Amino acid sequence: MSGLESLLAPLADLTWQASIVLLAAGLLAFALSGRSAALRCSMRTAALCALPVLVASYGLVPRMGWYGDEAGHTGSTLAMFDRADAEGGEAERAGAGGSPAAAPSRDAAPVIPAPATPARVANPVPSTQTPSWRTWMVAIWIAGVAFFSLRLTVGAWRIRRLVSNARPWTGTPDLDPERLARGLGIAPVAIVTSPDVNSPFVAGGLRPVIVLPATLSRRLPAELLEPLLLHELVHVARKDGLVNRLSLTLRTLLWHDPLMWMMHRGLAVDREIATDGEVVRTQEGRRSSYARGLLAVLRSRSGTESALAVGARGPAVRRRVELLLGESAPGWRPAGRAAGVIAILFAVAVLPLATTSCVFSQEKPPAASGGSNPKASKPGSAVDRALAALARLQRTNGSWAADDGGDVASTSLSMLAFLGAGNTPQSGPHKRVLDRAATWLIAQSETQKRLGRGLPPAALPDFPLATLTLCELAAMTRNQTYAGPAQAAVASLLEDQHEAGGWGIRTAVKLPNTYTTAWAVMALKSARVGKIGDSEQIDAALERALGFVDSLTDGSTGRTGFTSRGQSPVRPAGLLERFPPARTEDETAAAILTRVFCGEKPKDSAVIKAGAALLAAKTPKWERGSVNNVYWMFGGLSCYQVGGGSWRAWGKALKSNIAAHQVTAGAAKGTWELAGPWTRASGAASTTAINALCLETYYRYARVFGVK
Repeated sequence: MSGLESLLAPLADLTWQASIVLLAAGLLAFALSGRSAALRCSMRTAALCALPVLVASYGLVPRMGWYGDEAGHTGSTLAMFDRADAEGGEAERAGAGGSPAAAPSRDAAPVIPAPATPARVANPVPSTQTPSWRTWMVAIWIAGVAFFSLRLTVGAWRIRRLVSNARPWTGTPDLDPERLARGLGIAPVAIVTSPDVNSPFVAGGLRPVIVLPATLSRRLPAELLEPLLLHELVHVARKDGLVNRLSLTLRTLLWHDPLMWMMHRGLAVDREIATDGEVVRTQEGRRSSYARGLLAVLRSRSGTESALAVGARGPAVRRRVELLLGESAPGWRPAGRAAGVIAILFAVAVLPLATTSCVFSQEKPPAASGGSNPKASKPGSAVDRALAALARLQRTNGSWAADDGGDVASTSLSMLAFLGAGNTPQSGPHKRVLDRAATWLIAQSETQKRLGRGLPPAALPDFPLATLTLCELAAMTRNQTYAGPAQAAVASLLEDQHEAGGWGIRTAVKLPNTYTTAWAVMALKSARVGKIGDSEQIDAALERALGFVDSLTDGSTGRTGFTSRGQSPVRPAGLLERFPPARTEDETAAAILTRVFCGEKPKDSAVIKAGAALLAAKTPKWERGSVNNVYWMFGGLSCYQVGGGSWRAWGKALKSNIAAHQVTAGAAKGTWELAGPWTRASGAASTTAINALCLETYYRYARVFGVK
C-alpha cells in the first residue's frame, strides 16, 4: 500500500465521526431555530471544539469495521468502498503487521511475485501500474486542503498588510470607545481606519483590532457610528475572532464534508444576529439608529451612493434588517445558563456516539460509504415561494402575461420582485429567469421607443415601471447591455413629464395622476442613484413632480387626490366605480413616497406626518373583494420611510395579511387569490409580484434609496 493510500483509512474515520457531530449540531440548531441565536452560537461552538478532540484522540478509540474482515484486524482501505476486491486482490492486502497469516486465504497464487532478489532490486523493471483510485482520492483531498490553506494564508496576509497601513482612529467628541469596552467588561481595543475597506470588521484573534472604513468614520454621525462600533466590540468580548479561526481551519481540513460548510455558514449567521441582539439590549431605544447605520454600511459596499449594485446578500442580511426593524426578535434573547447546559449535554451525548458507532459498525458493515446530508424540510419564506411561482408563470418568450394587456407592466413588476431579493441576470438562483425577462424587455424598447405604447390603457403604468426595472438592472449589474436601454428610457420618461409636473398612464389618459407619477419618480430616483442619465435634468424633473403632488394635496389634512385636490380620496370618472377608495388612502400613500424620493424629509414635513397618520388609520386588511395590494405596496414603502408608529402598524399588518393568505400547496403554490379590483384587473403574475414587493419592503427599498 502506498503512503497516500494509507491516509485514506484515518481520513474516512475522522470524516465519519465529524459528520456525526456536525449532523447532531445541525439538527439541534434546527430545533432551536425559534430560540436565542446566542444559544445556537454556543451549541455550534461546542460542536466545533469537539472536532479537534476527535483528531487528538484518533487511535485511542475503536476504528470502523469497514477496514477489516475480523474485529481488531486492520486490512486494506479498499474494503470501505468495494468489498468484492477483498476476496482476491494483491498480496499487499495483508494485515497491518504485514503477516501473511493475517490476510484471507487464497487458492490461487499471488499476483505479485515474492520479494525480489538483490540482483533484481539493483535492476528493477519499470512499473507501468497507474495509481489506484484510492491514491487519487487522497491526492484530491490534499490538493483541496492546500488550496483552502493558501486562501487562508493570502487572506491573513492581506488583512495584516491592511492593518499595518491603516491609520489610528482619532475618534469623535461624542463617542467614547473605552466607555463602550468597559461596559462589556473588556480592555480597550485598538481602532484604525482604512480607505481600502467598505465595512467594519475585527482583525486578529488574540490581539484584536477594529478596522473602520475611512469614509464611514468621517461621514456617519456619532449616533449612527456608536452602535456599529459596539457591534464590533461585542465580537471581541465574545471571542468570535478565535472561534471563526477555528471554524475556518476545520473547514479547510474537512472541505469535502458539506456538513462542515453548513456549520460554518450557520455559525456566521447566528453570530451576527446574536451580536445585533446584544447591541440592541445594550442600547435600548436606539434600534432605529443602528438600522440606519447598518444600511449605510450596506450602501457603501457598492462604491456608490447606494448598495443597489450589490443586491441582496442572501437571507442573512435580510433577516438582520427584519429583526432590527420588525416587531419581534426571538433570536435576540440572551443565552443565559442554558448555553452552558446545552454545551455540556452536547459533549456528553454526541462524542460517545461519534466513537461507539465505529464499534457497532464492525459487527455489520454498512452497504454504502459516506455520510448523509439531509436537506432541511423547513418551508421557504413567502417571498421565496412567490418567486418560485413567478418562475413557473413566466412565458417562453421571457415575459409575464397580464389580464388587462399590460404585459410590460406585469413583466417589470415580476423582474423587480426578483431583483429585490438579490437576483440578477448574472447571479442568484433565478438568474436564468431574469436573463430571459431582460432580453424580452429590451426587445420591447428596441421595437417601441415608448415601452408599452400603442396598447389599450392598463391598470398599471407600463413605461415608468419598465424604466425603473431597466435602471435597477443597469445599476445592479454595471452592464452596458442594460445601461444603454436604461439611459434611453430615462430620456423618454423625462420627455413624457406633463407641464403640470406629473405623469399619466400612457397617452390614453391625458391628465397626470399620483400613481403614475410615483412610479416615474421611483424610476428617476433609481436613475439618479445609479448615475444613469442627465442628473441635472432628473433633479429638475423631481422638483416639478414635488410641485405636482403639492397641487393635489390638502395641506390641512395631508390627503392627496388622484388628479385633483379634495377632502376625500378623488379619482376621475370611470375609475371611481372600478377601484373604490373607501378603505384606502392610496393616492396619499403614493404622494408621500413621491415626496420622500424627491428629497422632502419626513421629520421636517407636516404634510408627510399628517398623511402618515391617515395611512396608520387604514392599514392592510384582507377582505375578499376589496383587497388593494397596490395601495399596500405604496403604503408600506411610505410608512417605512416615515418610520415610527405608522410603520410599526403597517409592518405588522403587511406580514399578517399577505403571508397568511398565500397559497402554500398545489399548482397555485406561491400565488395569491385575486381578491380585489387591482388584482382582478392585472392578473396572477402582477398580483404575486406586488405582494412579494410588499414583503420585501424591509430590505429592498431601504437598501436602494435609503431610509430618510
